[in-house]
Amino acid sequence: MFQTLTIDDFNFGVTEGFVAMFHLNGIFPLYASCYLLDVARTTESKDTVETFCSAIKKYYQFLLSSNNSDSTDLDSTKRVIEYIESKVLEVDRNLVESYVEYLIEELDHKGSSCRQALINLQGFYRFLANTGVTKYQKVTKNTCKGLVRNSKKQFGITTQVRNQYILPSLFKKVLLDQRWTDSTFKQKRNELALKLRYETGLRSHELVSHDNFEVSKIKKLLKNTNASSALKLIVLGKGNKAREILIPPDLVTLLKTYITKELKGYAKGCIFTTGGKVKKPLKTYSFHDEAINQSIKFYLKNNYDLSEKERKDWLQKTPYGLRHSFATNKTIELMIQGLPYQQLLADLMGHDSPETTLNYIHFSSTCILSESSAYEEVKAQLGGIEADKLVVLGIQTKVSQEIKKFAKRTAL
Repeated sequence: MFQTLTIDDFNFGVTEGFVAMFHLNGIFPLYASCYLLDVARTTESKDTVETFCSAIKKYYQFLLSSNNSDSTDLDSTKRVIEYIESKVLEVDRNLVESYVEYLIEELDHKGSSCRQALINLQGFYRFLANTGVTKYQKVTKNTCKGLVRNSKKQFGITTQVRNQYILPSLFKKVLLDQRWTDSTFKQKRNELALKLRYETGLRSHELVSHDNFEVSKIKKLLKNTNASSALKLIVLGKGNKAREILIPPDLVTLLKTYITKELKGYAKGCIFTTGGKVKKPLKTYSFHDEAINQSIKFYLKNNYDLSEKERKDWLQKTPYGLRHSFATNKTIELMIQGLPYQQLLADLMGHDSPETTLNYIHFSSTCILSESSAYEEVKAQLGGIEADKLVVLGIQTKVSQEIKKFAKRTAL
């Protein structure tokens, strides 16, 4: 994690002023540091300096979350910083859209906060362009402006749901079956984490935060759960809000096997741990992001016959795609079964805004009406039961109207 450093009497050569910057294990990223020094030099407000530092720090933290390397020593930290700054220069619309989703999903930002974050990011890239570091000012400027403009109409995730969705069959083939690590323990740990997210809709940080998966707590729940029953687990998520998730029977079996065989003698702490003989609970979810990124890279490396479009689609996938996929699959399932899909999905996902749930309903109804692979695979899992297409068409029409009403209400 990046740490903030503030200096009250920084010497600019002629004058002194307040400076706020951030570092990773004592190493300061060059581009961000130069920008923040320029901000400090041109403003007298401490609050402004700290605001800009916090904004760029969030962006770098987002880029750090997509890195697959440890930063435990000086050399590895340098490599991580080099990776992040290379991503800074490779910015495109997909990266910025993923950043927006990170702000919404992980940091609980609302529309106005996301818009401000994009404006701050635009200022950062304007500085890099003006100093000759990058040629990407125009791309970034147009991207940020476009997203800010769109957010005034509706700051939703409809396109992200479509782009990030992963079919059940491809989830297994691409993310679970790739053996990119030689560690059997890591393979089993990562498989459990990925399945939990894909089959329950957990957010990344919920795997390791709030003692959601504290080993003694999970052992007690497993002891009181039948082998053929789903396990009900209360998790704390964004804003320390509690919700109940349902872990399906096959995943309960996997969870029990993992704790029994892989965590022998481990009595306290999160079930997601480091490898080796002495296991320590993991404090961040970077292991989960690494599992996804490395699996995709391994899959693409060993499948030369994939089209350019398929490769591009996979490279755009992010860890949030697992949560999007769960919501889509669950909505299709609830619609097929004729259950109250909107309220059940909102409860399982922990949504504060009903408009967020509407995005999933709209996409899922489209999948059913077009008889897409998503619908066919979920239908097969339910024994081939068909959805009532007329009912689903009515649902989609109603949801479309609700989304339009929401867009009008939030227009600025």
